[in-house]
Amino acid sequence: MHDEFMECSVTREPTPTFSLHRYPFVPSRFYFVPRQWLSDVATTGDFDARHLLLAMCDGGQYIKFPESARANDWTRNPDPRVPNVVSHVTYLDTLARLRTRGWLAAARGEADDTEIYRLLAWPDFAGEGVVYVPRAYVLRRWPGWLGKNQWGYRAALLGLFACMTEDSAVNQVPPSGPLAQLTAGARRIVALAHMALPALPTRVQPGLGLSMLADLGLVEEVKAARTARSRVFRFSPDALDTEPGRWPPELIARLCGLDVIQDEAWVRLVQAFLAHNCKPPEDAPAIWATIRRYARHVATPDDARRVLSLLTQSADRPEAGRLLTGARRVLGDFVAAQEAEARWEAGPPFELPLENGYTVPGAGLLPPHAASRVLDTQLLVTYQRANRLSKPTAAELATGLRLYVRQNAGADDQLVHLFLLRPPLSRLDRWAIEAGSVLDASPLHTRLDYGRPFQVAVECASNSSQLTLRCQFRIRRSRRGPHKSHVPGAEGLAR
Repeated sequence: MHDEFMECSVTREPTPTFSLHRYPFVPSRFYFVPRQWLSDVATTGDFDARHLLLAMCDGGQYIKFPESARANDWTRNPDPRVPNVVSHVTYLDTLARLRTRGWLAAARGEADDTEIYRLLAWPDFAGEGVVYVPRAYVLRRWPGWLGKNQWGYRAALLGLFACMTEDSAVNQVPPSGPLAQLTAGARRIVALAHMALPALPTRVQPGLGLSMLADLGLVEEVKAARTARSRVFRFSPDALDTEPGRWPPELIARLCGLDVIQDEAWVRLVQAFLAHNCKPPEDAPAIWATIRRYARHVATPDDARRVLSLLTQSADRPEAGRLLTGARRVLGDFVAAQEAEARWEAGPPFELPLENGYTVPGAGLLPPHAASRVLDTQLLVTYQRANRLSKPTAAELATGLRLYVRQNAGADDQLVHLFLLRPPLSRLDRWAIEAGSVLDASPLHTRLDYGRPFQVAVECASNSSQLTLRCQFRIRRSRRGPHKSHVPGAEGLAR
């Protein structure tokens, strides 16, 4: 998001002799929305288009887009790094609908500008009054960031704006005074939202929208005031001044079933894909599902960080847009670059039953010359379910699993713990059960003597004959020719 969008001015010359604005809703920070204009709104696109138009009004009877931000700048997305407020088609449909209703008229004959309109019902708007809205809501392009058809956010915000407007009529703030935070009960906010939007679809729940806004950090629930039958929220218009798109990591983690701390690399990657592609937080599970489809190639937190670096580089290119920053495009480019740089070689597959203490001899399990020119070593694990074992049950059984590499080293055993050394995720998910897991086994490079026998051992909380692990070691070698090995040879075990 670029600050020049916040700098576009809607100030007109000459200043109108009459304005509907009253303190604390000064024209520099707020625009008004006639309740009349909300009476027939039933879609988010129509809602957004009317807000865009009214955000270009400075309190008088004219709507005029400034030279620095014409209508196309908001509806045709000339900068692919920011979202449209509304699509151009929907915007034109709304213009036609407002003109048909007799609420708006082109005013080019009154000023030499093709993008100037006059509010025909101004200033009384059939005596229905107005709702004041922070200009940052449009200038920061919040409608575009919140996602198409996401009514919950919009209805809840309108209820909050209606509360602010209603309170200001009772408690006038001196011209020099700041706009205080609003504190209101959820029932009141929801009721005002329904009053302002009588055509709101019945499925929309503004109360749920308040919780969604709290997840984004735009409102705060006053926990101390919560009871079994009521909730209280605190809202400041300044919250909309923040840059949207970088959704809270806690929200991303919850939506994707991740741990915000242990899975930080994955949470940050999903967060970045959403931000660079102007997606609402509800798209996080779909982004995560796309990432998981590349699990064989984007397997470790280090892989996630490298993909994030590639995404950032793609987004910084002058022609950057959805074609360059989409999840499939970036992940595909990452896989192609990895394959060009190095090649994978796999050893023979082997099976591990879910039986505590079970071991498999390691002879021949690693690809030939696994101690030479190796960049990474991994253990691929697929989950063979029997007797219609459900995926959730399989995930629960496998989550309690531990895999070791055991090698005798004199009087003591040398243990290498594969499953917990570099876990790809804090817990198994359905994608792992479907597509398998990739465990980082690169610590073998420094802890295993490749010239001596070793074993792969199983440790599990409970035995089960319904789940079997089909495993395979693989190594990634550089394609750039021989270089100094990063792993010890057979001459000794690294301490």
